[in-house]
Amino acid sequence: MSSFFKPLQAEIAHYQKKLTQHNLVCDKTNQMFLELNLNILSYMAQEDASKLDVWGEYNIVTMGKEFVEVIRSGKTDEKAQAVLLVFFLRFAEEMNIKYGSCENASLHKLHAIMTAKGYKYPEYIKSQRNFALERLSVLIRRREALK
Repeated sequence: MSSFFKPLQAEIAHYQKKLTQHNLVCDKTNQMFLELNLNILSYMAQEDASKLDVWGEYNIVTMGKEFVEVIRSGKTDEKAQAVLLVFFLRFAEEMNIKYGSCENASLHKLHAIMTAKGYKYPEYIKSQRNFALERLSVLIRRREALK
């Protein structure tokens, strides 16, 4: 598998700085999710790219294009932040499925928040969240078995 994260890490760091300066925060919940996005972006910009490629292999194949589009477009609107949340949730879920835990504290916290009840999400996030929690484990386990 070719490297997904290595060529993107500088762009991720640049995007993280842009998102810090240009974001749409209107309440405490949005602020919490923004901070998690920023922390995870920083982590992904600095972590060993080959590890990230292995830890999120399925997520990269199925949602990597959307993630790259957000990073390269520089958009920081609600839809862009939703794509980041979903990508990170699915990344965390894949780590939990493969290894039993998330290595990064912000990924772990995001996963815990988004798998708990109590938050209402826009339809895009809601449908992707449900997919991640209901189908992702079956698909990742099948993919791992076929290796």
